[in-house]
Amino acid sequence: MLSPTRRYLSVTIPTAADGLSAAVDLEDEVLVGVQILGAWTAADLNFQASFDFGSTFGALYDEAGNLVTIVNTNIAANRPISLNSSMGPLFAGVRRLKLKSSAQQAAVRTVWLVARQL
Repeated sequence: MLSPTRRYLSVTIPTAADGLSAAVDLEDEVLVGVQILGAWTAADLNFQASFDFGSTFGALYDEAGNLVTIVNTNIAANRPISLNSSMGPLFAGVRRLKLKSSAQQAAVRTVWLVARQL
């Protein structure tokens, strides 16, 4: 059996106070992995989602009303973080996605994203 096709995307988180990246287009895929390259200023990583091709973005919450977050204690330079078991399904249906650092980063940070077909 063939495994689902994976696609790799790159996004940067700026040093701006809002810590919000540009949008990436997930097309018909779901986010399944994140890796921060290099250093990371201690902060949680949250997500803003758009279901309408990027016209309207809002913070992404799960069905229980919790902000979808990768907590700071799980983030380290160059550490791959798999979202398959816990958060992956939360990204189903999201067309465009932005990443948001909960604290201002000391430098521009590059983040790799892994998306796969549903």
